[in-house]
Amino acid sequence: MSKKQLKNLARDNLVAEQPSSDEDDEHEEVPEQKKVNKFAFLDEVKEDSDSDGPGKAEAEIGELSLAEQAAAAKAAKKAKKKKQKQKAKARKAENADELEESKPAVPTPKTPTPSQPRSHEILKVTWPDLNPENELKRVLGSAFRAPPPEPRRGRPARRGGVAAALARRPQYRVVQRYDEWINIDFGKSGISLAVDYEEPQPQPPLIIHYRFEHSAAYQALQELFIQTMANSQDIESLQDLSSFHIDTMLVLINRMIQMDDSHLARKTIEFALYTLESTFPIGFDFLSPYVRFDYTWTENRCLYLLLFHHIRMLNQRRCFFTALQVAKLTLSKDPSDPIGINLMIDSLALKAKEYQFLLDFYEEFKVSHKIDGLPNMRYSVAIATHYLAVEKDDDALEAVAGQLLIEAITAFPDVLNDVCKAMSIQPSKAVTCALRYDSVLLNSIPYGLDVITKIYLIHSLEDVWKRDNLMGWIESTVEEAVQTSASHLQAEVKKSRALQQKVYIGVPHAIVRHGFVYDVTPISFGMPTFNPVPPKNSRSQYPIIEYPQLHVETEDAAAPANIGPGAFVWDMLTSLVPDLQNVKHDA
Repeated sequence: MSKKQLKNLARDNLVAEQPSSDEDDEHEEVPEQKKVNKFAFLDEVKEDSDSDGPGKAEAEIGELSLAEQAAAAKAAKKAKKKKQKQKAKARKAENADELEESKPAVPTPKTPTPSQPRSHEILKVTWPDLNPENELKRVLGSAFRAPPPEPRRGRPARRGGVAAALARRPQYRVVQRYDEWINIDFGKSGISLAVDYEEPQPQPPLIIHYRFEHSAAYQALQELFIQTMANSQDIESLQDLSSFHIDTMLVLINRMIQMDDSHLARKTIEFALYTLESTFPIGFDFLSPYVRFDYTWTENRCLYLLLFHHIRMLNQRRCFFTALQVAKLTLSKDPSDPIGINLMIDSLALKAKEYQFLLDFYEEFKVSHKIDGLPNMRYSVAIATHYLAVEKDDDALEAVAGQLLIEAITAFPDVLNDVCKAMSIQPSKAVTCALRYDSVLLNSIPYGLDVITKIYLIHSLEDVWKRDNLMGWIESTVEEAVQTSASHLQAEVKKSRALQQKVYIGVPHAIVRHGFVYDVTPISFGMPTFNPVPPKNSRSQYPIIEYPQLHVETEDAAAPANIGPGAFVWDMLTSLVPDLQNVKHDA
């Protein structure tokens, strides 16, 4: 008999010898049901095997039924599996620590305080919002099917160590990592991340400015690349030397877009961004508004060009919400807007139906960034207000939308004229007279304003102006305004045209970079595909190349395009009018 059975027998004898009271007699009338442990035989078998030897234990197990034997085997297998999971979890933590120690320590800003600026809240981006598949799932529902993964090329990655930890990087990134992409170990690409300087703030945390650094081998490859481009030679051989040279990929992306190979261009853009992201240390918060990358560093410009191409590809795939999030992220990395995100963020917001965001964005930045001087912003804010009024069925808000539209038209009447031409719409004679649509005035539009208008039509004509009977609302609003106050409209349009001749003369470099991507403006200096129109205060690891001053030819004379330290729209407004603070924009 086992030890446990002997203990139970002794306890029963002890209970039987104790005298019972009256209360015990009452309770004995209802016999207590003892709980039976159906698996007690397992403990008994174990104790018997310890006391009587393995032979007896095996004999007792042999007498068990098949069901009991299966239950015992299942319990043992479950315990073994749990032990293996614990070991794997410990091994995973060791690999993560090993990877973190292998990367240099790069300071990152602390968590923002609850009283962070409103601009940070407006430009806030989350990782899931950068994944276009999430947007496609919301739009298509059950009809969405993710593309199958492509077969992995090259050697399979190691299961353990640093490679395994790299494979377990966060799921949500600026671009989603494909299974066929190789793991980029730290230092393998020749690009690393370094702190440029820290910018103090009235309240913590600090704003930390970063820059990319190139290794000696990468610098040698970059110099060879510049020589190859200067001599108009083929760069295919450079791609064979390194799969991670960013500027080579930018040139190939431009060629793929010209050849209408959007799929291959998108894959190359995403792999180039993945290469840059591989330099970020673990825990680096790229989405933080306190993390900046100055465009003045030559090594940082590839990040902005790749994000700009990424927005363009997302727009072609009609992932407007995701494209809007990438645009917000790009603008937050350098608020001076070096590639003209302000020329497209309004159209992306309208396409994504983020009307309230557009109104909040305009109210927050119209003073600091002078975006009220952009025709695309004035028209888009009026259109967003109109759509919000329709959604809320608010007549008062609809009246505000109509007033904003008339103000935009009187400030920039030529935009509406170009839209009507593109849509083959002939305005009435009353509208033509009130808005002064005569050939002489239309041919005297400043070159800078004409460039901005062309860029606006590229972004908004098809998916904004031609949808939801928008032109019907605009036509009725304009006709009503002309009938009630035609003379007032003529006076306002006359003032606006006179002011435009003084202000919109030169073309800021940011607008030239933006227009070059969409074949609107030519590039006369710099390297168009990977370094278009370098800023005057450029900084670099390499010797600075002195480019000739950019001149944009207008119909009358050549006007130099000046750019200053402030926002790019303000630079445009003050290009030839230094005392613009004293000029009142009556429109």
